[in-house]
Amino acid sequence: MAKNKKIAIIGGIIAVAIGVVVFAYQHQFSAPQKGVEEERIVVNLTTTETELISKLKEQGYIRNEWAFKFVLKRKGWQGKIEPGGYKVSKGMNAWRLADTLANRPYQKWVVIPEGLRKEEIAERMQKGLDWTEDTKKNFLLTVKKVTSSQIPTC
Repeated sequence: MAKNKKIAIIGGIIAVAIGVVVFAYQHQFSAPQKGVEEERIVVNLTTTETELISKLKEQGYIRNEWAFKFVLKRKGWQGKIEPGGYKVSKGMNAWRLADTLANRPYQKWVVIPEGLRKEEIAERMQKGLDWTEDTKKNFLLTVKKVTSSQIPTC
């Protein structure tokens, strides 16, 4: 009978441990709210990943900064969140939100310094927006050549 008691106690401890792990996982990684619509957030050019994670916590998109950093590290997405616009929701869990921020921008920033030729601009646009070679060629065809007679003078 003592052997059965030990097995029952060990089984109970294991069940409680599993329950605690499931509860902690749900609390740390689950969505802060349910049934919330997507909204747009913008990651500026100067925003660091640490600043972004703090803002996500402050604004209620994530429950725990550590858990979100864990997701980014686990999936290899640390340092992969680029400046741009993202459609996110407070109803996303940490895994889905991290995936959206690391892989699914719906708007991207492309900085075009003054003085670049149209070909250089096309290169930057192709790289920044993942343009195909055909898209780049079409862009170059549609850009009008500015002649000195078209430049207004004072």
